[in-house]
Amino acid sequence: MPKVFTSKSQQIGELGETIAVQYLEKKGYKIIEKNFTTRLGEIDIIAFSHETLCFIEVKAVTREKMDKYDWKPHQNFHQQKLHKMIKTVQYYLSKHRRVGESKLLLATVIIDQEKRIGKVSLETIY
Repeated sequence: MPKVFTSKSQQIGELGETIAVQYLEKKGYKIIEKNFTTRLGEIDIIAFSHETLCFIEVKAVTREKMDKYDWKPHQNFHQQKLHKMIKTVQYYLSKHRRVGESKLLLATVIIDQEKRIGKVSLETIY
C-alpha cells in the first residue's frame, strides 16, 4: 500500500523525493526501491550507481521557507537520523544478501513550489 502524504511538510517531502529520483535517473542511477520501511526506520531511495548500492536520504525545503527563515534542507538531517539510517541499511543488507560496495548519500532539494521544480545536491555521508 503506498504512503499517504497528508500534511504540507509531507507533501513537500514527497515532491522532493520525486525530484530527487528524476535527478538520480538522469545521472545514471538505477532506482531499486523507494520508501523502504521497517520498524528500525526508513530509507527514501535505494539505487545502483557504478556497481555501488546507494542508500539515499532526501531532505527538501521550499525556496520560500529557505529565504524567509534561512533554513537549509541538510539542517533536517541529524545524528539520530544517521544512526537509524545505518541500522535500516544493515537490516536491508542482511535480508537482501548483497555484497560489494555500498554508501549512504544525502540528497538535498530546494523546491520552487509554484513551478514544482527543484535544485538537487548530492553528497556522501557515510
